[in-house]
Amino acid sequence: EGDWIDIGEPLVAGQVFPVTVKSLILNRD
Repeated sequence: EGDWIDIGEPLVAGQVFPVTVKSLILNRD
């Protein structure tokens, strides 16, 4: 389970970060 947490956090962060950037760009428009 510990491995899943270590691997899962970067994966989730990698997916959330691009979405946040897209949201900021869309909000500017």
